[in-house]
Amino acid sequence: MVGSGGIMAALARTAAGRSGIADGARPASGPVLAVSASASSTTAAQIADAVAHGWAELAVPAQLLNGQDPSLLEELEKRAAAWLAAGRNVVAHTTRGTQDPRYAATGPLDASYVGELLGTLAGNMAVKGLTRDIAVLGGDTSSHALLAMGVSELRVSSPFVTAAPICRTDGNAAMAGCRLLLKGGQAGPIDVLERFAQPTSPA
Repeated sequence: MVGSGGIMAALARTAAGRSGIADGARPASGPVLAVSASASSTTAAQIADAVAHGWAELAVPAQLLNGQDPSLLEELEKRAAAWLAAGRNVVAHTTRGTQDPRYAATGPLDASYVGELLGTLAGNMAVKGLTRDIAVLGGDTSSHALLAMGVSELRVSSPFVTAAPICRTDGNAAMAGCRLLLKGGQAGPIDVLERFAQPTSPA
């Protein structure tokens, strides 16, 4: 089937005899890492809400987005690792909307490059055991991020919110069993990240 996330949501809600949907109620097991390459105003508001609720903010510098200084990825990983080890939720982003100076400075970004960059960051944090709960924001880069994380198969555990399912990774991935939230730029309520990080699932 080809269509919007609404098709996935409808199928998940009407599937019979599948225990996997209940797995979506599984709470976050520790600090959450969110990575975003979306420039939408919806995602910008969601990032702002997370930061207002105490999430550590990790802004990917324009030099790294332009591929000018790949060594900056190591510095990003060190900062993310320190925050996650301290038990803080972290949101790493390439921009906070179209008014972000990086948006004008970098120009059109290569989705495969940015996806690989964010996926590598997230995957490394998961493999090191610093997080088992990851949110990927931005539909255009999600597939590239998943490939960089070594994920070849996903199982939808819960519809969560429309067009933003919670999934589990396949058993062969280096980060097997991780809980993933995949969200398009315009999808989800403003507090979607806070909901994902809560010890109980939303009603």
